[in-house]
Amino acid sequence: TSLSEAGLTLYERTPVGTNPDGGFEVIKLPPDMTVEEAGLMYVKGIDRLAAADAVRLLKGAWTLDVSRKAGTSMRVRYADFDSGSIEAAVQNAMQAEGLENAKVTDSGVDDSGNTYQAGTVKSDGEKYTWRVSVIDLSEVYDISGLPNTAFFVGIRFSA
Repeated sequence: TSLSEAGLTLYERTPVGTNPDGGFEVIKLPPDMTVEEAGLMYVKGIDRLAAADAVRLLKGAWTLDVSRKAGTSMRVRYADFDSGSIEAAVQNAMQAEGLENAKVTDSGVDDSGNTYQAGTVKSDGEKYTWRVSVIDLSEVYDISGLPNTAFFVGIRFSA
């Protein structure tokens, strides 16, 4: 099933078929937001939104970025307002991607301040490297009033 057939409200930042390298970028919008409304917020800039508007735009949204320039790389990014801690956000992201039992070959805090876990997994005979990283949302967006238990989550698979 395609994302649009699943009934999701999407904004195609780089539509499928328009990138000569075969990649695309799509943003899944929160269920209570139109493409037009979200577009106006993105044009204004997330950093320039009031905290309540930023939370409304980010909660329930995610960005999927696929690149085929040098191999295949798939990245999902979203704001996590529910986990309560960085460690829980990492574990919840791993569980959401079916990685809860995956072997972790690297973990820690990187130079950018992201808490991460990484490893490899096989799917359909292909070996993928994965990495789940989490940082405080306030490190990504300079918005006064964001909840201090909100996190920015990044999940990357590459082959």
